[in-house]
Amino acid sequence: MACVTDPKDLTPTAKKLLKAIKDKALTVDEIVRKTTLPLFIVRSNLRHLIEVGFVNQNDEKYLIHPQAVSLI
Repeated sequence: MACVTDPKDLTPTAKKLLKAIKDKALTVDEIVRKTTLPLFIVRSNLRHLIEVGFVNQNDEKYLIHPQAVSLI
């Protein structure tokens, strides 16, 4: 299931992920620990959030895109 069907309509999981990476870039493992979400959920949601431009990836770390901050 997609975590974003409409840019203004994020799923609770997507919002939780974006909040976790709002202030600091984190690795997948750090996001899993911070959100308590299962690894496969974090990875699949991150992939989708990157595709729609809400998350930036730099090496192994993820950070919310500045324009997506207003969505959470």
